Amino acid sequence: MTDQAIILARRKAAVKALNFFKYKAIQSANNPLAFMFDPTGKKYASDVIALCRSNHQPHNANDIAQSLEDSARTGFGNCNEKAAICYSSLKSDPYLTDGNHHVTMVGAVGYDHAYCVVSDNPLTPNMSIHRLGRLAMIVDGWTEDWYFPNLDIIGRTYGSAITFPNPRQAYIRIKTRNHQLTPAVTIDTPNRKLKQTNNRF
Repeated sequence: MTDQAIILARRKAAVKALNFFKYKAIQSANNPLAFMFDPTGKKYASDVIALCRSNHQPHNANDIAQSLEDSARTGFGNCNEKAAICYSSLKSDPYLTDGNHHVTMVGAVGYDHAYCVVSDNPLTPNMSIHRLGRLAMIVDGWTEDWYFPNLDIIGRTYGSAITFPNPRQAYIRIKTRNHQLTPAVTIDTPNRKLKQTNNRF
């Protein structure tokens, strides 16, 4: 498979995954731009997310589908829930099932954020974004963003993979680039050992 074909497959899968949020809005209680003038709504959203999380954690391999259902039903979810939604879509996407793509739900180490990565090789704990491979793609449900962090401008142009982030997306891209990441426990995690997390996002 050529680099261009890999980029195209990943880009199509990312767009499809993020389209979920176009058809079903999921509001994040910790989005600084949401509920700016509605503190009561912000508290309600936080309480709903906390209640759903008290029964399960999105990082639990058995609860990703439940997390997706909770967010779709309530209309609320922070980055854990939105990463679970993207992971479910990416993991089952026909564009990514040919063995050239490893879909992983990850958490940033030392930074409270969860998102998804599509890479050439399986991820290992405490890995930097720069070691994910040249064609690695990040799909961030919390900011509704996808991008190829290790691809130069020529590669992005050739692969039709140029995205222009808004200020919030640009800020989160910088924050995630400066932190290592580690795989979350999902259906394809070896041994499925649950990693405790206190993520707010």
